[in-house]
Amino acid sequence: MPIREWFLGAKNFSELEPEERLRLLFHALNFVSRHRDLPSVELRELYRKEFAPARSEGAIYSLFDNLYWLGAVRIEYRGYPPRTYYVITPKGERILRRGYIVKEDYADAPEWFIKRLERPARKVGYYHLIYVLAPYVGARRNLEIEFEGDVPISWWEEQKEIEERTGAENVIIRGIRRAVFELVEKVGYSSELWKDGVEKEPEGGQVRKTETPTGIVEFRVIDYDRQPASPIFPGITTAEGSGDAGLDWSIGTEIDIADRILDAIGEPITHFIGKKRRSGRKPKEERGQRKVSEY
Repeated sequence: MPIREWFLGAKNFSELEPEERLRLLFHALNFVSRHRDLPSVELRELYRKEFAPARSEGAIYSLFDNLYWLGAVRIEYRGYPPRTYYVITPKGERILRRGYIVKEDYADAPEWFIKRLERPARKVGYYHLIYVLAPYVGARRNLEIEFEGDVPISWWEEQKEIEERTGAENVIIRGIRRAVFELVEKVGYSSELWKDGVEKEPEGGQVRKTETPTGIVEFRVIDYDRQPASPIFPGITTAEGSGDAGLDWSIGTEIDIADRILDAIGEPITHFIGKKRRSGRKPKEERGQRKVSEY
């Protein structure tokens, strides 16, 4: 369902295809028809709660305001003090009976509104995201996890705004962490080394705009305790993996995001280095009962 991206905040109205905009408007109109007794403010709050908690109040207001300019609803004041209600017009009732909106339904709308509905979808902008996680403070191994992938700008900014407002960690980062913890276990490390780890800011920033987004996601573990092959590259990659997760890999819940990353990468490659043989770690039978911090 393409309009799901609008609900999630991954796309703005202008970034939807014209036919997707009409489907979204019909969805809102159908919601009005099922809640005719609710004042407009309460109706919008309920719509946001049920379908689009990631969207701002302003975005929800704008969506229902479009129904007014479409001519599908009118505003009515009831009671004292007066409260506003959306009342479905005869045109709106015809649209509901048909089950979808067609061009003829807005032919008599203001020109600016027609352009708003019909203009080509604005190109979705993307950030290239680099996520770096170092071990917890005091760990005896200097092993860093690096992850890279492209994310829609509007979706990333929406999640950062939620993070700042609520204090909850960005859902994209939560999904990445969930995936990389499983990947490091696959290559022989204990994820406990990073669960209380320190996020590091890459040179140039965690996100940077890209004009050539791809669906490729990349994962690697870099060992900075080992002698590098070249002074230009100060660490040795002990495990890595990549794959095409699609451009929408970062959209959804924490579990959705992690699953797409894991499906794309599959089984990461382990580089056998020196006598320890497995990603810089001794085989399990040789490690004994050591603390995680020693790995």
